[in-house]
Amino acid sequence: MHTIEELIDEKNKIRLSNPSMRDYLIPKDLTQLNRLNREGKALDFIPDAGEIVVLRDESNIANGGESIDYTNTAHPDFKDIAIRAVQAIPGLHYAGIDIIAKDITEQPDISNYVLTEVEFSPGPVSMFPWIGEPIDMPGSVIDFYENNLSNF
Repeated sequence: MHTIEELIDEKNKIRLSNPSMRDYLIPKDLTQLNRLNREGKALDFIPDAGEIVVLRDESNIANGGESIDYTNTAHPDFKDIAIRAVQAIPGLHYAGIDIIAKDITEQPDISNYVLTEVEFSPGPVSMFPWIGEPIDMPGSVIDFYENNLSNF
């Protein structure tokens, strides 16, 4: 019923209400929509009902992705993987861990996930997830340092 351009406009209206995404609106410049462009679709294309249309190869928030917090539903082994990733870097006390998984609720094995980034200075996207419960990550970081100042 709607063109891709209309769908982008609708999505951007929603993104404007989210503090972690309002500065990262989905562009309508076809040179930035590399996947859409490569598939030969234009902004006036009307997808079929239920059709998934991928706009870009990148999926981070700055490129139009959405923050979905799985903290409370992730398989516990993923939490262990994240903790071990932080502990593997000397002097790192906290980090944002990016994991791409087929299903974050299932037990990880070598074939169903990849850890893509250990971010030493993560943004507070957990406070304003697109989907999921907000988490006061900055408060936890401040609490950590206040309780451990003598260790630094």
